[in-house]
Order: sequence, then structure tokens, then C-alpha cells
Amino acid sequence: MEKCFILIIIVFMPVILSAQNSFSSTGGDASGTGGTLSFTLGQVSDDYSESPGLNISEGIQQPYEIFIITEINDEFSDLSLSVFPNPTTYCLELNIENNDSKEFTCILFDSQSKIVINESFTDASIKLETSSLPAGTYILKVLCENKHIQSFKIIKN
Repeated sequence: MEKCFILIIIVFMPVILSAQNSFSSTGGDASGTGGTLSFTLGQVSDDYSESPGLNISEGIQQPYEIFIITEINDEFSDLSLSVFPNPTTYCLELNIENNDSKEFTCILFDSQSKIVINESFTDASIKLETSSLPAGTYILKVLCENKHIQSFKIIKN
């Protein structure tokens, strides 16, 4: 009977000792007067399968990123753009140095990607009235001849 019990333990030992796999993003050790603690932060993986060109991790969230690669436009490299004050309350000013009387467009987007200001100008600077806008974070996109030059993150108090 004792040999049978030992045989059962040896046969089922790998099943009993198997644990969950995890993908740890960070972790560490903490110690104090009450003892020590080891911790990890990550996600538990139930199953992992791998074949040439394909990796599958069931049970965890898979990151998916889209990278848009654009060529650098040297046509506007001599322009210098500045936006102030940031954060703003009433008025936002955009200055463009080395402007050769080209037509610029500035578009201000709110946090839901709605256009709240769309202005075209040919001067070296433009003032945008922001007093009627609610407080929040905005994106100011600057275009020249319908080509993207630069974007700014604007904070409205």
C-alpha cells in the first residue's frame, strides 16, 4: 500500500507542481520590520503556443500598435513655430519665424477629435480666441499649403 501511494505521488507530482505562467512587466522585493515580500506585476498566461512566424498567448491581452511612418519634409525645415501661453486661459498666440508669406492653417482639436477652431492666415502670427472653450487638453495642428508641419499639445484652464 505504501509503495502504491509513493507511485501515485511520483506519477502525479508534475501535475501538482505545475503553476501558472506569467509575463511580468515589473516586480521587486520589499522588506521591513514585519518581514519581506516579493512581488511581480504582470498578467497570467494560461497557454502559450509558438510556431514559425506565429506566437499565441491565450488568456492575456495582446498589445497592438499601428505605426505610421511619414517622410520628413525638408521644404519646411527652416520654419520655427512657437505657441504661447501654454497653459492658456483667454487667448493663444502662434508665431512662425522665417515665413515667406505662405498660407498657413491652424486647426484646434478637442479631446474627442472635434475641430473647435479652424483658421487660415498668411501673417507671421495669429491669435486664437480660447475664452469660450471649456477647460481641457487640445491638439493644435499647423499646416502649410495643406501639408502637416507640427502639432502642439495645448492645455486650457
